[in-house]
Amino acid sequence: QKCLYRIPQKAVPHLQISNLVRSHCKLSLQMSDNHFAYFIETLETLENLLHAETQAIAAKTLDTIDDIMRQKDVCLKSLLSAKELLSHDPRNNQLANEKIDFVMNLQSRNAASFTKLKDQVATKQNPKVSGKVNSTDKARDTYLGN
Repeated sequence: QKCLYRIPQKAVPHLQISNLVRSHCKLSLQMSDNHFAYFIETLETLENLLHAETQAIAAKTLDTIDDIMRQKDVCLKSLLSAKELLSHDPRNNQLANEKIDFVMNLQSRNAASFTKLKDQVATKQNPKVSGKVNSTDKARDTYLGN
């Protein structure tokens, strides 16, 4: 965060910047650093949840997936709140930008994997969903449909 009180000494040589202004600037920078650290920490928490979700999808444990999705919702709300506290776009920071890209890619992969799992579960519950309907079922469906 840029300190609004930063005045070049060369521009106003007779002006002495007070300790109060310096301490305010230092505090402002520390608060900004704290907000950024909180943002990164929250982003890493989301990343950890996504890794857990990946494992739960692979293990096909629907209850665990559901729990993780609820935790992700809470984490996303915290992440958005943390982002609002930042004085700059986190995409302008290389570390944050890379982490954001990684998390977004992981979320995208998990969404695709979860869609496949959901389709598999639906297929097991209703075999007609799979598109492998035998000719007798097709005939019956056609007959009943008319």
